[in-house]
Amino acid sequence: MEKIRLRDLEFYGYHGVSQEERKLGQKLAVHLEMTADLEKACQSDRIEDTVDYTRVYAGVKAIIEGSERFYLLEHMAEQIAKYILTEFRPVLEVIVTVCKQSVPYPGIGSCELEIRRKR
Repeated sequence: MEKIRLRDLEFYGYHGVSQEERKLGQKLAVHLEMTADLEKACQSDRIEDTVDYTRVYAGVKAIIEGSERFYLLEHMAEQIAKYILTEFRPVLEVIVTVCKQSVPYPGIGSCELEIRRKR
């Protein structure tokens, strides 16, 4: 099994429990680690046989910057994991990490959540 890691995908979204977060928005970073069977791609050298990370980015962007608002990072991360496991057949497992880069609560610099999902 091979791994594809996408680090520091940057987005701006209006998510969170507080009204301030949902009104002003904030930067979010996403890190992905996808375990996949890429043996075919290793032999063929064809984008169709691997995970096209430009499509991954576009889908994650649509989830975070789209019209749906999430109260919890947990729910957001779950939607990202479902998207990846549904749209990219070679991916057998995904680790999704979502990071709020600035939390509007005194004493908390950032908040990060990680989930792992398997096909």
